[in-house]
Amino acid sequence: MPNKKFETLLFGEYKERFNILWVQHIDKGRLELNFAIPKIDLESGMAFNPYYDKNR
Repeated sequence: MPNKKFETLLFGEYKERFNILWVQHIDKGRLELNFAIPKIDLESGMAFNPYYDKNR
């Protein structure tokens, strides 16, 4: 599934530490995947600001 690849790309081996909500819909005649990530690390309880740097 594309969302699993995205989660691995964004979080690597730490993806189980974050609760990601995925919403799939096709109301515009095409598949769309939207996601929401709460800003908290489930293991530490500390704030987390997800960010992807395409240059790394």
